[in-house]
Amino acid sequence: MAAGVVWLGAFVATLAAALIPARGDVLPSAGRASRVAGAALAALAAFVLAASVDAPGASAPVPGGAWPLLASCLGCMGVALPIAAICFSAGILVLRRVLPMGARRIGVALGAAGGAVGGAALLFHCPIAGTAHVVLGHVGGVALAALAGALLAPLLLERAAR
Repeated sequence: MAAGVVWLGAFVATLAAALIPARGDVLPSAGRASRVAGAALAALAAFVLAASVDAPGASAPVPGGAWPLLASCLGCMGVALPIAAICFSAGILVLRRVLPMGARRIGVALGAAGGAVGGAALLFHCPIAGTAHVVLGHVGGVALAALAGALLAPLLLERAAR
């Protein structure tokens, strides 16, 4: 239950920072959005490092060796990243004509928000609860989505403004 709250809290916080202006502002603050995304990513990593617990009989074991672990992490990223892409695309659609500056930092927040909702979906999909897998495959997916958001948001928002 706590994991769901943390993952969905990261989603809500980063999405709100990316889309909702602060009181008295007209546009969302790009600096605030990227700081919230960084804090959410750090909170997810800290939570996973501190609270990942295998449930005997319910959790699948972490694959032994580097390649099987990497393959399991890529499998989870393959589930989470399409979910992140949908969230990111919706955010870009909302902001397509209102964000002239700070697109890269807003993209970080939109990507992290999508990654966090994808990570929340993995709570119900992924049977592996080992710390190494969850940090690399689940939180790593959030980081990868945030990086993709930083790279894609300026391109997409510039194209939409034309």
